[in-house]
Amino acid sequence: MDIPESDRQAIEQLFQEMYAAWTANDAARYARCFEPDVDYVAFDGTHVKGQAENERLHRVLLTGILKGTRLEGQLVQLRALTQDVVLAHATGAVVFPWQRTIAKGRHSIQTLVLVKRDGRWLAAAFQNTRVKPMPAPEAGSLTVRLFGAYAALRRALSPA
Repeated sequence: MDIPESDRQAIEQLFQEMYAAWTANDAARYARCFEPDVDYVAFDGTHVKGQAENERLHRVLLTGILKGTRLEGQLVQLRALTQDVVLAHATGAVVFPWQRTIAKGRHSIQTLVLVKRDGRWLAAAFQNTRVKPMPAPEAGSLTVRLFGAYAALRRALSPA
């Protein structure tokens, strides 16, 4: 299903508003980018429900340990699920005032469910995951053999 260019532009503007609101350290403005009943999962697994809780969480962060930070990111992919529901993937990172660029290890990927209500796009769900890819172990490597032996031992010792 194709996404009309006008909707793509509106969604891009939503993301730009998220970044600008964060960079302004404005929790209320940031929270307004989300549905009133949003499910918001932060990179550490913190799960808040609703725009008010989202605002409260970000007010604490943006007036505390994340004061003066900016949010950098970009929209990576959009996939229409219906005319008024879009699955979005974006990248992003918090940059501290003393940093010129995103620090190594701070990159995240976000998955959002966006909904269009009354002509306006908002995020109904948000999941932020820190990017920390693990190298795939090679077949027959020491890691694979040790884990295989450990799993076999656990199975053998587990009650049937």
